[in-house]
Amino acid sequence: MTKSRIFLALCLAFVVGVSAASLVGLPFTFAAAVFILGGLAVTVGWYRPRARLIGFLVMVVAFGMWRYSTAYSARTDPKVLAPFVGKTATFTAVVVEPPAEFPNRTQLTVSVESPPEARGVKLLATVRRQQAHRYGDVLELTGRAQIPGIISGFDYRSYLAKEGIAGTILYPKTMRVGSGRGNPVLALLFAVRGEFLRALHAVLPSPHGSLAGALLVGERASLPDELLAAFRRTGLTHIIAISGFNFTIVIVALGYLLRWFSVSGRWQFWATAVSIIAFVFIAGATASVVRAATMGVLAHLATRAGRRYRTMNAVVFAGLVMLAVNPLLLRWDVGFQLSFLATLGLIFLGPLIAPAFGWVPTWLGLRETVVMTLAAQAAVLPLTASTFGQVSVIAPIANLLVVPLVPYTMAAAFAAGMVGLVLSAAGVAASFPAWLLVQYEIVLTAVLARVPFASIPAPIPTPVILVSYAALVFVVWRLSPRPVFPYAQQVHELA
Repeated sequence: MTKSRIFLALCLAFVVGVSAASLVGLPFTFAAAVFILGGLAVTVGWYRPRARLIGFLVMVVAFGMWRYSTAYSARTDPKVLAPFVGKTATFTAVVVEPPAEFPNRTQLTVSVESPPEARGVKLLATVRRQQAHRYGDVLELTGRAQIPGIISGFDYRSYLAKEGIAGTILYPKTMRVGSGRGNPVLALLFAVRGEFLRALHAVLPSPHGSLAGALLVGERASLPDELLAAFRRTGLTHIIAISGFNFTIVIVALGYLLRWFSVSGRWQFWATAVSIIAFVFIAGATASVVRAATMGVLAHLATRAGRRYRTMNAVVFAGLVMLAVNPLLLRWDVGFQLSFLATLGLIFLGPLIAPAFGWVPTWLGLRETVVMTLAAQAAVLPLTASTFGQVSVIAPIANLLVVPLVPYTMAAAFAAGMVGLVLSAAGVAASFPAWLLVQYEIVLTAVLARVPFASIPAPIPTPVILVSYAALVFVVWRLSPRPVFPYAQQVHELA
């Protein structure tokens, strides 16, 4: 076995360990026993390469199990909040994330400073929308803290724990007692993000401004419920979430646009790099945004690589680093799951379907965007069906008609928002291209969502998901050319 494949196997072993622990809830003692078993295999089979490798793989699996078991830090331990559950208490806390604003409520992630026995614990506070709050505010919250539990079979505690949140507090009495307590760099980024969104909403009326904000920074709270439902029915929800796939299509479209303006070589590289950095900053540079940008850049590099295993190693290693930092992402962060699967879809499914789209024009990267869209959609289909409990039958058509225009919608909306920051009246005039593109996407989504049987209920249990992906892996393995996987060549040779 080559070094490349050994490295890949070791990375996957860690993922297997994290996955097993997240699905079964394995205790630390079990992980220790597996680690010892792997160590014995390495010792006994030291002079037999295959036995030694198997032993190391078992040890790495055990390490993944151990890392997941330690992911619940002391700050997310329910025992810390137990003395306050069901009792009215006053917490002094700092807002540590940008507020998530919904039509009739606002959610605040706060870090408790007092009482001392709860210091450092994070709470998710739901307050009324009329109260204006921002990152770094110091609040007094008087109410009853709750420990998240299982809601309709969903482990809400683990879902919140991935963000380090130990409990919730609903509609407490709230009073601001200070401000400016956050990280000054993050405060600046969040302030820029907030001002940009306000300017965007000023030049683009709702729901157009809401959809533009969702496309640019993943701000979905202000989207109307009926529009969200239409996106779910048409399989377009992924375009309003910050994901690696979004970054990939933006990079591809930007590359073609720059080449159209005769920008190439080093200048194209730097223009793309600056655009990605600006995108990350406008989106708030949160951990999820940085993860999505990383996966997007890797996915773009994957379409230009000649060796699929080298690219696969880079993607899996990036995922491993993210899971080592926060192993709860694997099961409880849908954005991470979708980004990772979509990236793998681009690497392995893209080359298989590219020859079928020789008839699609190459203008401004249209053909490549279509191929990437369908490859990514096929890779995430089982997961989206399981997550949202439905399969969008019309999703392929909707994605083909909408996704190729998304990068240009984002560019037009970004330009309108930036102009609106400087001069509101000029921003309104500059927003017409963005309004036109967003209007097309809203109308088309609404029309397709009304098609009979556009979406069918399909709750898929975990075993079926695993079987689906096993079948997909088998098909790719049987059909893929080996040892080279020239995705970029297959797309561009059709030109």
